[in-house]
Amino acid sequence: MFDKESCRLVQGAIDSPLSMLLLTVLLTSQTWGMSSRSPRRNSSQYKGESRQSSYTKTKSKSSSSSSSGSSYSSSKAKLRIGDVFQYQLDGSIRNHNVDVVFVDVFDTSSSTISSLKKQGKVVVCYFSAGTAENWRSDYGRIPASAKGRSVDGWSGEKWMDIRRSDVVSLSRSRIDKARSKGCDGVDPDNVDVYDNSSGFSISSTDVKNYLRNLAAYSHSRGLLMGLKNSAEIASYMSAYTDFAVVEECFQWNECGSYSSFISRKKPVFIVEYRSYSSSLCSNAKSRKMSLIFADEDLDGSISYCR
Repeated sequence: MFDKESCRLVQGAIDSPLSMLLLTVLLTSQTWGMSSRSPRRNSSQYKGESRQSSYTKTKSKSSSSSSSGSSYSSSKAKLRIGDVFQYQLDGSIRNHNVDVVFVDVFDTSSSTISSLKKQGKVVVCYFSAGTAENWRSDYGRIPASAKGRSVDGWSGEKWMDIRRSDVVSLSRSRIDKARSKGCDGVDPDNVDVYDNSSGFSISSTDVKNYLRNLAAYSHSRGLLMGLKNSAEIASYMSAYTDFAVVEECFQWNECGSYSSFISRKKPVFIVEYRSYSSSLCSNAKSRKMSLIFADEDLDGSISYCR
């Protein structure tokens, strides 16, 4: 897997007479297991959890289950294809005119979530289900043996062995936290452990099993649950989760991997970290996917498709 800088070099070399040589150098210089993207997270991680966000449509959701393993949720919230959304993990929650708001489950107060829901918004709460973050209040619950290599670019964060029962228990407790705060659903991040140099031999099958477990638990607690990124398992997980959140799928030419969600009448929320693009808005609309353009800080500075 290449990092973004390498990908740009490859793209620039395609029309060059030296393209084959450059490609060979790139192929041999990559470290095995390196992720193709850097996970996005709350940029204010070093501020702890003292922020109190200030201010996201309660609808009605019940996806029918089938013998093939379709997702089922008893949540009263309902997400629809084409919903306008706000993805903000840092700072006081801005009051955008949207259908769905994504917030950090640790940093957002119950009163803020209640206020957002009174405005008719669906509130989905973010947490990391694949990494141990040393600024979180429950970090002490994670055994040292469950922590792997450091996450590239994120100080104080390590990959977790998601196969362990204590890690499953930790994520379940975070789902419970979301429920107790009044969230309508959860957005578990960093679940593409299989595609990163985590320090563990974790396969995509391991991740599928982990996510099916969390989805079933979320649904039993009356919450929606989404799939975050993880293009390689998106088609499979569309049967068990209620929506998808995808970062930079246009940048990485992966948006088509999430079409199975649309086929199942489940929304796909795309976040691109770049300036507004009318052509990308048209592309997303043709796919029936929701798209926003945001700052990497995810502080609520958002451009919407018009």
